[in-house]
Amino acid sequence: MVARITRPGMTSTATKEVQVSRWLDTRGFPVVQALPDVPNPVRIGDRDVSFWHEFTEHRPGTSAEIGALLRRLHTISADDLDLPDTDPFVQVEERIATLDFLDATDRTWMLDRATQLRHAYAALPPGLPRRLVHGDPWSGNVVITCDGPLLIDLERVSVGPPEYDLVVVAAAHTSYGTMSARDYGLLVDAYGHDVTAWEGYPVLRDIRELRVTTYAGQVALDHPDVLPQAVHRLRCLQGHHGHRPWTGWRAVP
Repeated sequence: MVARITRPGMTSTATKEVQVSRWLDTRGFPVVQALPDVPNPVRIGDRDVSFWHEFTEHRPGTSAEIGALLRRLHTISADDLDLPDTDPFVQVEERIATLDFLDATDRTWMLDRATQLRHAYAALPPGLPRRLVHGDPWSGNVVITCDGPLLIDLERVSVGPPEYDLVVVAAAHTSYGTMSARDYGLLVDAYGHDVTAWEGYPVLRDIRELRVTTYAGQVALDHPDVLPQAVHRLRCLQGHHGHRPWTGWRAVP
């Protein structure tokens, strides 16, 4: 088994992950399996620990495999599962407040950007019907085992616009240049919808860019070698490195 240890104060998140795993499993959806028949999760100090079956040898999902699994996930209506609405801004302002490498000008810029995007998100044009949303379906969270695909890391599962999931992978092509046009085309073919053609795409894309920039900054607090990447992302958002797709973006731990 695998023990997953949360950051302090995330009891509701650990509980939700276990519930979502079991709920999806009853519907035949391929998802990482929470350990049954034991207290799960359990509280130890100020952290929560959940227990999971270790899956077999695996590899990251391809763009086509991600598209196919998301298409399947987004057919599921979670009316009988108590889940929050999708919140693209969860922890964003909190992260910005903790980023000690920011000077006052950069911090104000990031907070103002978050406020602008909150208003834009509230005014999104109509899109696909609300469905179950994973929240972070990149290739590390869609893994392929010898038994087939598995969806893992259920921390951000919610109910909201399916476009929020699609933007995660689309931004890798349009913003960071880490996904080729061919691979993005394979994802679109597998899913059956191109989110970049939607009028609301720029808003969700900009939100995603801000999120992953604040995440890199958070990681840099414990891993100083990540700091140049966090600063690079911020400068891209501020327009110092030209137009999208930008170069120099790389994954952080």
